[in-house]
Amino acid sequence: MTVRNYFWNIEEKRIKALWRLSIQFILFVAAYMLPVLILNEFKNPYTRNLADELITLTFVLFTIWLVARFIDKRRFASLGYEFDTNWIMDFLQGILIGAFVFVIVFIIEFSFGWLKATEDPALTKEIHLLEILGRLLGYTAVAVMEETFTRGYQIKNIAEGLKGIVKTHNRAVVWALVISSAIFGLLHILNPDADALSTFNLILIGMFYGYAYVVTGSLALPIGIHTAWNFVQGNILGFSVSGLGSEVTLIHSVASGPRIFTGGKFGPEAGIVIYPGIIVGVLLINILINRNILRFGVKGGLTEYVPLK
Repeated sequence: MTVRNYFWNIEEKRIKALWRLSIQFILFVAAYMLPVLILNEFKNPYTRNLADELITLTFVLFTIWLVARFIDKRRFASLGYEFDTNWIMDFLQGILIGAFVFVIVFIIEFSFGWLKATEDPALTKEIHLLEILGRLLGYTAVAVMEETFTRGYQIKNIAEGLKGIVKTHNRAVVWALVISSAIFGLLHILNPDADALSTFNLILIGMFYGYAYVVTGSLALPIGIHTAWNFVQGNILGFSVSGLGSEVTLIHSVASGPRIFTGGKFGPEAGIVIYPGIIVGVLLINILINRNILRFGVKGGLTEYVPLK
């Protein structure tokens, strides 16, 4: 085997999956760092955060389009953006699933006396209601960015790279789901108050989002779930989101139960309390997609490469 064979897929006439993923990851990190150079003049933390999310989204989507077009040699839409009426409906249903999961988490913590919840006194000012809507925009940007990168790009390319290594296409997709979820969890390892349990839980959460992708082949459902997951968790119910406190929230929640259950300062994502929510979320996806609560499956077609024409 020549050196070229380690880098080039002769049959598909493009760079092999490992190198495509490596190039995209480097560009992703660069896209995350660039806004820091632009936002030095923003003094208001709320405005800075929202601007950071929107600018980073622009950079990340551009790098993914660039790699998809010129290195993957595929349409960007094939990553999960085949827009139609069903796409919009799946997105809206994802919003409902993500919101419902955190209502369950809130009820569990409240029932066990693990949190104190009061109305945020800051909401007496109209500007704070506008800021909450701004956070909805910001978390939508985060969901689009992270789902496109971690689910749409990574699962697709990892599955394509594994299809000749594992026995079946479905197994290739399952392994791609596990690997991409591990990357998603590790990307949050430097968040405030992160620990081993928070990282493990975020890997499971990544698998939850990823499951919504591999059963539909579309990013609509995971983007909807991810958006509502963060927004309801942080700006409706007042929990910390992956260790990050919320600037404004409808309800002010303070966790007082054991950290192993509530997640402490990191938020519910670092606690055992998140497990029932994930289980219910997966079952709701099954009902929505398979019409059978206990039928689990993936789209083996995610391993198929359709070249750019």
